[in-house]
Amino acid sequence: MAAEITLDDEVAAADLSTKCVRLVALDETWTSRLGDTPQLTLWERDSLARLGKEMAADLAAVHAGRDLVKRFVAALREEGMVAEVTQALKGVVEDSGLASMGEHVETALNYLEQNGGKEVSDLQRKVRLLFGECDTPDGDLAKQMLGSLLVIGGFLIIAVGSVALKRGSVGFGSAALVVGGGLFQQGLVTLS
Repeated sequence: MAAEITLDDEVAAADLSTKCVRLVALDETWTSRLGDTPQLTLWERDSLARLGKEMAADLAAVHAGRDLVKRFVAALREEGMVAEVTQALKGVVEDSGLASMGEHVETALNYLEQNGGKEVSDLQRKVRLLFGECDTPDGDLAKQMLGSLLVIGGFLIIAVGSVALKRGSVGFGSAALVVGGGLFQQGLVTLS
């Protein structure tokens, strides 16, 4: 396999997937708190600023992990995992063909590549505004960024499960299938 996946790669992929999901969850809090509170207390401003810094750091880490995601896409294609993954995903993801899945992941990665740096900068700017005690910034990562994060995060869970299957695991992990497929599907819905 030209795109050999190591144990360290699998652990890094699980970590990266967690960062994707965490970003989507934190964005809910970030957006609702910035949008629903007309006057933030000093403590709320400080907490939101720390949250914004964490989000910026996680998004930068996901942005930096693009090559790892590409290696998983390549590895699954090279190993001919289309049939196994398609069968495992039937009923969880409407468009479960691996070639199509790979295309969706590549589209999400392209969006991340083109817009990730801007989103990180925007988060950092909002953090500065919160520390400066001036106007309350608006929240919300772009809808396409949220969808891309869900597609990437879901794919990585599915990919790690697929690699385990190829090594002779008893069966495709139902947790990887349900969680990864659900995230992937929600990402596609968010992007549509």
